[in-house]
Amino acid sequence: MKKTLTLILCSPFFISCVSGTSNSDIIKKLEVDFDYDVISESEVAYTGYSIKNQKYLFDLQNAGGDTFKLDLNIPSEVIIKGINYSVTVIGGNEFPNVYVRSVVIPKSVTRIEERAFIHYTKLESVDIPNSVTRIGQFAFAGCAKLENIVIPNSVTHIGSKAFEGCVALRSLVIPASVTSIGAGVFSNCKYLETITFENPEPPYSCSQDAEDSSSDIPLPPPPINEPNLTHVFSGSNVKTVYVPAGAVDTYKEYFSLILGMEINVLPIK
Repeated sequence: MKKTLTLILCSPFFISCVSGTSNSDIIKKLEVDFDYDVISESEVAYTGYSIKNQKYLFDLQNAGGDTFKLDLNIPSEVIIKGINYSVTVIGGNEFPNVYVRSVVIPKSVTRIEERAFIHYTKLESVDIPNSVTRIGQFAFAGCAKLENIVIPNSVTHIGSKAFEGCVALRSLVIPASVTSIGAGVFSNCKYLETITFENPEPPYSCSQDAEDSSSDIPLPPPPINEPNLTHVFSGSNVKTVYVPAGAVDTYKEYFSLILGMEINVLPIK
């Protein structure tokens, strides 16, 4: 299901554009198709966008080179054939994106599905509201310019390889609300050095095959006496993890026994 909108420079609507000032006339002629999947009588999943009139995009590329970037502000509701729908899900995406610089997700969204922003190679910032409860597998994988991301304290599950290859990340805070993480969540984040876990109880780690990003039913934890070598930080530079003061020993056991890793665990300052 599609809704066609016109892209206007500095518009307060859904997309704005940054490029050379001499290109503003070209930018005003761009038109964008927003894609939605109707998932219930009152809800839709946002599934992406496409630039409709490619001729003007080519003109921009020729005039501004790689300075052309998009700031994506996803709407909280849309009208399709006269019916109001709430945007509650950010759906999956299979294609790389080299234009989007920032994304603002509306407070109506409760789930970011798997591969939602995979290989958004120019993405620098994401605003995730505290309505989101799940971040799916590979959701931000390959976002090489994403330097900082705030995970709200509404999120309970982060899927396998959700941040794989986010090489610009230096540190990350996992809020107390997170109770489970998937395999390889931070794999190949080669400059990631520190992670803070705010929950005194370590999240359990589940395999990629065990996940179901569309379900709100909690996943069962693995047996405590079985090492689960999920390589959560494989390929990263994480040496230190900060945890609540009373949970240092618990986390040391978690990393050693459950994840098979030797990590320096320190109390949150």
